Amino acid sequence: MGLKELTSLLSMLLLLGCGRVSKVGDDGSGVPVPPPDRLKVAGGLVQYPDPELGPVAPADPVVLRNLPRIDDDPSAAGWVPRPRSGRPETPISPEEADRRREQSLRLKPQARVQMIETLDAHPPRSRAPSLETSFEAINFDDGNGQTPPDPEMAAGPSHIIAVVNSMLEVYDTSGTSLYGPIATDTFFNGVAGCSNTFDPNTLYDEKEDRFFVGIDSYSGPGTDNGYCFAVSATGDPTGTWYRYSFDATANPGDFLDYPQAGIGDEAIFMSGNVYGGSYHADVWAIRKSDVYNNLAATIVRQAVPGSASRPMNAHGYAQGTWPNGNIHYLLVDYFNGTTVGVQEWIDPFGANIFTSLGTVDLDSASGVTGGWPIDTPQMGSANDIQGNDYRIQDAEYRNGHLWLAHTIACNPGQGTVNCVRWAEIDPLSGFMGSPSVVQSGVFSSDGEYRVFANLAVNHCNDVTLGFTKSSASMFPAVFYTGRLGNDPNGTVQAEAQLKAGEVAHSSYDDPPYRWGDYSGATPDPNGVDTWYLGEYTRNNTLISNWGTFIGRFSTDCQAPGPGVVFMDGFETGDRCQWSIAVGDSSPCP
Repeated sequence: MGLKELTSLLSMLLLLGCGRVSKVGDDGSGVPVPPPDRLKVAGGLVQYPDPELGPVAPADPVVLRNLPRIDDDPSAAGWVPRPRSGRPETPISPEEADRRREQSLRLKPQARVQMIETLDAHPPRSRAPSLETSFEAINFDDGNGQTPPDPEMAAGPSHIIAVVNSMLEVYDTSGTSLYGPIATDTFFNGVAGCSNTFDPNTLYDEKEDRFFVGIDSYSGPGTDNGYCFAVSATGDPTGTWYRYSFDATANPGDFLDYPQAGIGDEAIFMSGNVYGGSYHADVWAIRKSDVYNNLAATIVRQAVPGSASRPMNAHGYAQGTWPNGNIHYLLVDYFNGTTVGVQEWIDPFGANIFTSLGTVDLDSASGVTGGWPIDTPQMGSANDIQGNDYRIQDAEYRNGHLWLAHTIACNPGQGTVNCVRWAEIDPLSGFMGSPSVVQSGVFSSDGEYRVFANLAVNHCNDVTLGFTKSSASMFPAVFYTGRLGNDPNGTVQAEAQLKAGEVAHSSYDDPPYRWGDYSGATPDPNGVDTWYLGEYTRNNTLISNWGTFIGRFSTDCQAPGPGVVFMDGFETGDRCQWSIAVGDSSPCP
């Protein structure tokens, strides 16, 4: 048992004695939390919620490489994009969002914003990160795209999965397409409630060598809103997949939005915002040992205070820093641009203890007051693209800490633009297990807008951070920056362009056009490399013109491979193992 696991256990016992933790009722933040629910099966689609009836039966497996590609798929022949207009759903009213957007335009210059430099060429290897390879990914041109694309990606040792609204494709790590793209409706065909799919997730489980794809499904008012997910039977995502679905809303007509997923030691976690009669946020735990063996799945739900949580996505198995046991952290977005909570879910399928460890203040930690993002200009068009809102993107677990990035409005000196804020959070910084911000930073430049940032962190705490960049003098393009683990806290190095925008963005929705709603970033399981999937504008003659592009990055990090044991398996900052690798008698320098 590592130091932080022991600290967490002691904290849990103390908190139980003090009345801070409860399976039902108060979660420690003063927000009522309903009892957890297990899900039941009724008429093929799992209904929500019912604590009495049990596991979720799998649908028939499919072999991905036997499914029709979009070009050969009769069901995609009559495809038309779903109409999307207006602003994305948020936990606040449209009027309040407009007020916050207007307020952002009056931000005063903020001295703590890092003015980032742009390199004309890719940075040398001594800088962070170094671009190793890049390639075109799924585009609107491929035939089944929606706006916005919501791109995400997963990276295994030999395979990459890219997902968008509403397609997926599998590549090898050099960028060669191995299969696809295929429509996500085709991938989930035959699974109850899984049509009209959107808002995809994809992950790689480093411990079990499996891939995960999850996606929302909504057929309109008065219908059930399902979450559909599948896991690969092996480490080859072109092979067999086990598929499941459940109804993620309590009432017909409720709407699950912005699902986010993360891999844990014993479970896959998914969270989302639920709109309908009243707004609330939920998180589900799916037992891995069930779904990885195509068995009926045990799924447990908890309610979340604030906006939707971001379940941590665990990394570091081959390097010996994987989180052990049944403790899982989640970041909770309170949707004010600064407050982030840390929740701890212990043993979802047993004791099922769900508690708040506390909150952190990103404004204070970064020294920059974050405003509601504003609309982003682009060259060659009077129509802007949306900056959406300041909800956080993902919760990446590396070396015992949680990492996040999000878009905020800030004023670097000559007026408000959209900026990137990132942070490293220690979920258990004290004996009582209270979270703290290890470091946080905001970077920007005058007259330039950066949106939909996401990050990936390797074993040495080297960071790759990607985003879309646009301005009145450039088309929306994919950019990246990063930092080494020993760089000054709160800073990043110079940015560089991964893929240039080719034209102004236009689409079938009403301006300001939807963009994002997020982007994809993940570390490679080798512990050294990182990946980013971003969005740019593509020169085509279709009704929408987004494209996606993938880059692989590296640093000089020396990450240990399988068989290495760390005495401080939950700690951060290791650049070599404290104990020696199995079969290696040389001491750690």
